[in-house]
Amino acid sequence: MEKALDGIFALKAALNNLHQGHPELPAPLLCAGVTTSAPLARYSAKPTKRVGVLGLGGLGHLGVQIARAFDCKEVVVVSTSDSKHAKAEMLNATRFINSRSPEQMAANAGTIDLLLVISSCRWSPNNGTCVLLALPEKPVSFVPVSLISRHIQLTGSPIGGHQITEETLHFAAKHNVRPWTEKMPMSVLPSST
Repeated sequence: MEKALDGIFALKAALNNLHQGHPELPAPLLCAGVTTSAPLARYSAKPTKRVGVLGLGGLGHLGVQIARAFDCKEVVVVSTSDSKHAKAEMLNATRFINSRSPEQMAANAGTIDLLLVISSCRWSPNNGTCVLLALPEKPVSFVPVSLISRHIQLTGSPIGGHQITEETLHFAAKHNVRPWTEKMPMSVLPSST
């Protein structure tokens, strides 16, 4: 019981430290933040790693910030839309790749060690780990020899447990990881009656 109480007080301290007058900040970190930080921690995001984030939305913007806070050698945003380029720069991504450009895809083949797959797109890494965080709309298929010959690890990562949640909140507060949020008045919510 004492250990559980210590955990609760530690989590409360992390939440208090994080929001500092912005109560909307912790909630996205409890889901999207943990979902992206868990595989970065598990697969050793560090200064020698080149991390890619495929998809720059609710999960992706936190994945980029967390990978930058891990001080990775490179943090690359891969997106199907050039409209995300400015957002990638705002988050201090080191590179942007438009996955709809065969030239950009070919020029960047084999340049990412750890790829967080948050959105669906065709990506063909070499010598790296692909971590599926999103549930694709269509079945994923591949030829097994392509994984073997290109030294690819394919894995998935669910949201983390209590420990990684607490670590994520402390890490976010320490490194100023901030989710993009939008405040709306309660009057715009649909009526439940």
